[in-house]
Amino acid sequence: MPRALPRAAAIEKEQTATTSAWLVFLVMKDGDGTVLFRLVNNTADIVLGGNIYTAGNFTIQSISESVRANNPVVSLMIYDVDLALRDTLHDNNGLSGAEFEVRYALRQVGTRAVDLGYSHVMTVGAVNYEDDGGSVVFELSTPSPLTRRFPPHRYVAPTCRHTFRDALCKYDYPAATTCNHTITRCRELNNAVNYGGSPGVAEGLR
Repeated sequence: MPRALPRAAAIEKEQTATTSAWLVFLVMKDGDGTVLFRLVNNTADIVLGGNIYTAGNFTIQSISESVRANNPVVSLMIYDVDLALRDTLHDNNGLSGAEFEVRYALRQVGTRAVDLGYSHVMTVGAVNYEDDGGSVVFELSTPSPLTRRFPPHRYVAPTCRHTFRDALCKYDYPAATTCNHTITRCRELNNAVNYGGSPGVAEGLR
């Protein structure tokens, strides 16, 4: 089903002339939802929704509608002449699985923009860094439940899925240095309350 344009965008689109500029805004978030940076395709910084978007140069492939069931994949190229984005890539494991929000707005008053309420959320699938041109190319796709594991956990009756001594295991005593991930071993260490297996289900995987 085609998405309808917000009323403000539809009115602006139908005008024969305007003093406003159409702007594209990008918000990059890591896998935990933390905002890494905000960019606007403009020559000066812009304020949108109380947030400052840094001026940048980027191009994004048009998102077309299709009757096919596969997820659309589009390319986003951000020119990274000062190599600031490359440092972000290195510090965040290449940004694979990160999330881009693409928003559209009108610049109407000075450095402020009016949000048109039209946006896309896409996840990063692959990243290609072009050293010669100083640019980063992201392959973006829309989130899909078909790309996520469901259910989120495997239930294994005889085996604990926690890493020994991690935050879920909670064993923090010097008496033992190894664990074979069985409920028997957990009881020997007096840590059965934190056992990560599922002894109540039948043998095997669930």
